[in-house]
Amino acid sequence: MRVILLTLSLLCATISYSQPFNLQFGQAGDDFIYKVIPAESGYFFLLGSVAREGGRQVWLMKVDSLGNLVWTKTYGYDNPEHWEIGYNLLMISDGHMIITGDAGEEAYFNDRKSLLIKIDQDGNQIWKHYYQDIAGLQDIQPEGNGFISVGHQDRTAAILHVDSMGIEMGKSYFGISDETVLHKIIPTTNNDFLLIGRSNRIGAGYSGGFIARVNAQDELLWYRIFETGSREYDFSGITEWYRPPMGVYQDNSGNIWIADSFEEQIGLFLFDTLGNQLDRKVYGQSRKEEWPTSLLPTTDGGWLMTGLYEQDSSFAIKVNATGKQEWLKYYGRTNHNSLLLSAAETNDHYLLTGMITGSLGESPADGWLLGVEKDGNPFPFTVHLSMHYDIVGDCEYSAEDIPLSGWFITASDSFRTTQLITDLQGHAIYQTDAHETRFVYAKHNTKHFDLCRDTSWVSTSALNPELTERNVVHKQSECAEIEVGLTQPDLVLCDTSMFWITLVNRGIKPSEETTLRFEYDTSLTLIECSEDYTVVEGGLLITIPPIEAIGGEYRIFGRVVLSCDVQLGATHRMRAVLLSPNCEPAYDGPRYAISGSCN
Repeated sequence: MRVILLTLSLLCATISYSQPFNLQFGQAGDDFIYKVIPAESGYFFLLGSVAREGGRQVWLMKVDSLGNLVWTKTYGYDNPEHWEIGYNLLMISDGHMIITGDAGEEAYFNDRKSLLIKIDQDGNQIWKHYYQDIAGLQDIQPEGNGFISVGHQDRTAAILHVDSMGIEMGKSYFGISDETVLHKIIPTTNNDFLLIGRSNRIGAGYSGGFIARVNAQDELLWYRIFETGSREYDFSGITEWYRPPMGVYQDNSGNIWIADSFEEQIGLFLFDTLGNQLDRKVYGQSRKEEWPTSLLPTTDGGWLMTGLYEQDSSFAIKVNATGKQEWLKYYGRTNHNSLLLSAAETNDHYLLTGMITGSLGESPADGWLLGVEKDGNPFPFTVHLSMHYDIVGDCEYSAEDIPLSGWFITASDSFRTTQLITDLQGHAIYQTDAHETRFVYAKHNTKHFDLCRDTSWVSTSALNPELTERNVVHKQSECAEIEVGLTQPDLVLCDTSMFWITLVNRGIKPSEETTLRFEYDTSLTLIECSEDYTVVEGGLLITIPPIEAIGGEYRIFGRVVLSCDVQLGATHRMRAVLLSPNCEPAYDGPRYAISGSCN
């Protein structure tokens, strides 16, 4: 078995802290992890499918909370042309476990059958059975001395009953519409069961969800449809061989929570035990396609959902107990297709599982295990950057050195290039999963300062996951370093627009009194200015008082009217330039070419 460890040092047994990690498991052929299930003593089971020994087999791994592999098991195959997939894992009273799954040809609705596998705590097979005329067993629950499992057959909901040895005792079928599939079974009173799944009652392609209740004889007592406004996602662009999961959870009050797509965004639905919809919240980016695949109740009373974003990337979203979004993160790498299918929680981070393809989105895919912090951060390494003015002048940092804000730093590693800017304390933070990063330091204009270093390289590892990189500069002149910012007015024909001019002293000394020249197009008429000014040809002059050092700010407010006779789409120029009697400006602000949207 090939195991790609993108964060190799995480396997070191001496590590006593937790941090994000990004691991791939598998070998050459569309391998994936469909489900992560908590085990005993902080361990986890990873269940899915792997290409091995000429066929696709049900795949079970046991890992610790950092993704270190304890053991891996596969369970053979009946036909090398078929795909065998593990969907769910039930821990039963005798300490053993039951795997539910699927077997069949690549085309999802052709010649499929299902499987159940009983294993011990170490993953050793006790028995394995195949079942005809039923496919896609997504869930299983105890029933008397045996088990009840649910799936589908030829686009019809299907229920399977087996005894304690996995011997089939009976099957039944029902349809909410001509496309019905079951994903979850929940025991209720009187030996009844609630069944949750998808149906095309509202539109083609299973574009609707339902909750149903059946009795011990599998008779349909009632069902309730809920609208999703979007089809069940077709994963054929990533892989052909498994049905999209559905996130379902019943809380302690008996209410049922479902994560499903709503109009191609992230939907979180709440129902009572009679199938009545109590609430629905929608998250995500408008005009972007997002399909939830899992729902995890978190220890703080909130929810974590994972899924597919824009057909080739993945997301995870955390909401609190009231449904308010705490964070939404997107994962994956450029030119790699990825899909997150399941999630679990440890004491200090989340485990996200699924699959990720090779470069350029090409097969084969690997099973994917992503460890992220409780804020969704997937990067294991953190670099704390800072810029300071070197008081002593020896190009060595000292505690007395003055922090410099507004300095630009370009961070480049093997995966991406990111632009950073130092804050008012002179700090910037870069997080990465690369082992080496190059930082290039730059400023709008460095005529007032000399960089001691314009480039630095930083190496990170699991043994050195967090470090500080400081750079210092010398001052070249006694001139203050003033930045000028000009907001872009929202220009409308014959109407008034507001603008702000902001001056910030980025230097280490207060500025002297200076003059600002404000120039604007002849199609604009100035009707208000917060400061006294002198009109000159092409604009006006404003006296600027001294500005405090290191982030001191001075703001000017104004309003202009756009002429009524300008052409649609015309360009109207505005410019703010700082004039100093003794110093050239370090940075005289942006020059905006403003295209009015005339109505």
